[in-house]
Amino acid sequence: MSMHRRRFLGTLLQAAGVAVFPSVWRGRAMAAEELAVGALVGPGGAGQFAVAAAELAAEEANFVAEAFGKVIRLLPEKAASTDDAARKAMKLIRQGGAKAILGGGDDLLTWAIQEACTREGIIFLNTTSRSEALRGATCRRLTFHVEASLAMYTDAMGQWLIRHAKQPRWAFLTLDSEAGAAMERLAKRALRQHGGTAVAREVVPAGNSDYRAALVTLAKAGPDVVIMNLAGPSLLQALAQVTELGLSVQVAGSMMEAVEFWQAEPTRLTGVWPSLWSYEFRKYSGRELNKRLAARLGHPAASHAWASYTAMKAVWEAVLRGGRDDTAGLVSYFEKGRGVDAHKGQPLTFRPWDHQLRQPLMVVRSQVPAADAKRWDIFELLGEVPLRGTPGENRAAVLDTLGLSAAESTCRFGSL
Repeated sequence: MSMHRRRFLGTLLQAAGVAVFPSVWRGRAMAAEELAVGALVGPGGAGQFAVAAAELAAEEANFVAEAFGKVIRLLPEKAASTDDAARKAMKLIRQGGAKAILGGGDDLLTWAIQEACTREGIIFLNTTSRSEALRGATCRRLTFHVEASLAMYTDAMGQWLIRHAKQPRWAFLTLDSEAGAAMERLAKRALRQHGGTAVAREVVPAGNSDYRAALVTLAKAGPDVVIMNLAGPSLLQALAQVTELGLSVQVAGSMMEAVEFWQAEPTRLTGVWPSLWSYEFRKYSGRELNKRLAARLGHPAASHAWASYTAMKAVWEAVLRGGRDDTAGLVSYFEKGRGVDAHKGQPLTFRPWDHQLRQPLMVVRSQVPAADAKRWDIFELLGEVPLRGTPGENRAAVLDTLGLSAAESTCRFGSL
């Protein structure tokens, strides 16, 4: 290894808080110890982007891993169904030797991966599902959540709209489904916590595609904001009808997916949305990370790409700093609150009661891009939450204003 490369690697390691010993740089040949990590994602384009982001993180990790006689091997797999996800997870573990799996898909597919990892005794890092059930009644000791929870997104919405934007009067458009009811329940929780008022509510049948009558009724109630308890195609359809009707009321919600919005007609989008990540984020080396991710993906990084990159980085940092790559060692490292460097301005830790990654969220607003802009230039980054001045005895307590508290959580971990 050249002296220049040694100095560069030493700088990287010391910046990461890793002690560098002279023996690291000895020129003797040593066999590389391999750490295999699976990346298992569901169907759809977002999964492809997530794998590419994890590959970038693995390549960057290997740049440092070489100095420690280690090599990271990423094992990508795509699952078509929940049953396929369980089979692919077992394949990654038994045949690929994966010490951890990151990824997921919809809530059921993510649950299937979680259960397979638990049975096989390795950790799973959820990078896609916001389900409170996975963090509550069906939580597992070996699962850690990099994606934010639904409660975190709704709390972010409450802080921004009520405390920052001074919009405390909310109306609710809710799909008549279990998912719609969960979104409304958590939105009302956030509304109560910040002293807001519910002024109207309309429930629309599942499978319905015409929300115009409900939207007009809600607008007549005079709310500051209409909260959309919808997701996917239903949400996009409702937003298109808001613009079609020319309603001037503010729209917001908790389940925006940037990749889905990119595929919609920009003039038919509106609203303010909490987000895990923004390609406009520039602080805390966010600009540099966004450049690297965009170069790898061929377009800016959405939230799932950031989550996959961060999950891969978290596993490598746990091995490097904790000195162990077995399940007990990784769990111990994460549960002891060792911080993950995730380009959000502070080391991020997992909550002890549900293994949710504490982290700031971002708030974006839909906008019509300029004529010469790319199709993904449809969001304006408004700011971050928790808001400055949010009370808390330390950083962790401030971040814990997003999401269910230990007292509210129904998660009960078993032993390893």
